[in-house]
Amino acid sequence: MKLHRIIIVASTLLASSGFALAHNGDSDDPVEQTKASTVTRAEVQADLAIYRESGLLALDRQDSVDPSSAEYRAAESRYEKLRNASQAAQLAKPRESSSDAKVVTAKQSSLDHSQQ
Repeated sequence: MKLHRIIIVASTLLASSGFALAHNGDSDDPVEQTKASTVTRAEVQADLAIYRESGLLALDRQDSVDPSSAEYRAAESRYEKLRNASQAAQLAKPRESSSDAKVVTAKQSSLDHSQQ
């Protein structure tokens, strides 16, 4: 009789522990949610290079960081200048791959042929 009761209790506990460990994997789980990135890998790598060049990376790797120190503020200023210069250079780059550039090139070549 005792063995029968032990088997029933053990099987009940075993069955209920399976429910306790189950995970339904809802999309509400913050680990499961992902967002599309708004920057490319090249942009991230360029920003990291600027961060490194400005000196902020070396300062942030120290045991204690004092953001109010003159050295840190100077590095932040260098970072901002380098970043703004990088963005200005990116905007100044000709966009030859854009559809507008292709249309202008096509119109120009048709004008060249008509003038001959």
